[in-house]
Amino acid sequence: MTDQLSDADLRLMIDAYHGGTPKWRIGEQWSISESTVKRLLQANDPEYPYRPPRVSQLRRPRRRG
Repeated sequence: MTDQLSDADLRLMIDAYHGGTPKWRIGEQWSISESTVKRLLQANDPEYPYRPPRVSQLRRPRRRG
């Protein structure tokens, strides 16, 4: 599969994944399976599995009292 994708294509996939796009959606955009997306990310992204912060972690804590 990587012989059909350029380095720029892989970078776009990685950036989309880091931006929060689910693997299944990336697969739909590139017409490949989710497992292939996962394999490509594992092989080409040193930060995989990247876990973006949860929304609750981004909010400031509520003031009490």
